[in-house]
Amino acid sequence: PSTQGTASGSLYADDGVSITPLTSTTVNFSYKQSQLTVTGKFGYALGVNVSRVRFLGVGSAPKAVEVNGQKVKNSAYSWDKGNQVLDVTLNTTFTRGFTVQHS
Repeated sequence: PSTQGTASGSLYADDGVSITPLTSTTVNFSYKQSQLTVTGKFGYALGVNVSRVRFLGVGSAPKAVEVNGQKVKNSAYSWDKGNQVLDVTLNTTFTRGFTVQHS
């Protein structure tokens, strides 16, 4: 994240061959106040899973982590104090939006 604690980005994918693809996927990523929000139009099947989300610059161990508003087990995430990195295991298909919150 930036010095203000925010980040954003986007992803576009289609079949990579067609001049005018019939379907495409456009995903927007937004990080603010310790929450990653992923939204978009998932029209083109990417055929991949989101195995994990990695947060950089997390200065203290999280007290809780939630995926789509549901608290996850402690075994579903790890925090590296030395590198200030939080890894959250998702293993979900990349066919819809989701949120990941740490506190």
